[in-house]
Amino acid sequence: MPASVHATATGITPAVLRGMLDPATLEDLAGTVDVALNVETPSTDLSRATGDLTLTRLDLQMAGLPVTQRVPTRFVSQRRFRRASSRGAGAARARRSACSGRCGSPIGRRPSSRMATSISGC
Repeated sequence: MPASVHATATGITPAVLRGMLDPATLEDLAGTVDVALNVETPSTDLSRATGDLTLTRLDLQMAGLPVTQRVPTRFVSQRRFRRASSRGAGAARARRSACSGRCGSPIGRRPSSRMATSISGC
């Protein structure tokens, strides 16, 4: 049985991370994020699901330093392949300078042999 989910969430604050992050770390975060989620699956087997999560607005402060984006960032999932991309030529240059060679593996985790990870522009 095919299924799909299309959702948006606006004004997400760091408070949603309460209980997952150390309270001192949470105190260093401020701001809001807006996201759009689209997921489709041809069956009840979730491993066959495809979709994307787009950060439509990212306006955060981490330890007093601003973290913003100029164009939406889109994370795509298709058949165990995950990638992140942005639209716009300037975004690729900004990401490349921000990545400084750290792209290609999930933050804080070792790359999985079953999941390819890449970030375009890095």
